[in-house]
Amino acid sequence: MLNLIKMLFMAVFELLPDDPFRQVIDGIVYDVDFLPTLNWFVPFDICSTMLLGWLDCMVAYYVFIVVKKIVLDYVVSLAKSVTGALAGGVTTAGK
Repeated sequence: MLNLIKMLFMAVFELLPDDPFRQVIDGIVYDVDFLPTLNWFVPFDICSTMLLGWLDCMVAYYVFIVVKKIVLDYVVSLAKSVTGALAGGVTTAGK
């Protein structure tokens, strides 16, 4: 069964062209004289620094959320086990 799926994928991949973007890339004229002017309007170095800083903050936030959830789940389960053990002997106080 695995060999049949592998042969099916190989047949589909053989139908696809080798590089569909090669004609587009070859048609582009590599004139990079406009890059300093473009960088003056859109400062890519500052944008990349800001993007990396934002990415660092987002990663730190998601790590904090995951750690917070793990710690709170542990504390809640610990509190439930402690209160369950304490309340276990007090349930028949009226008899």
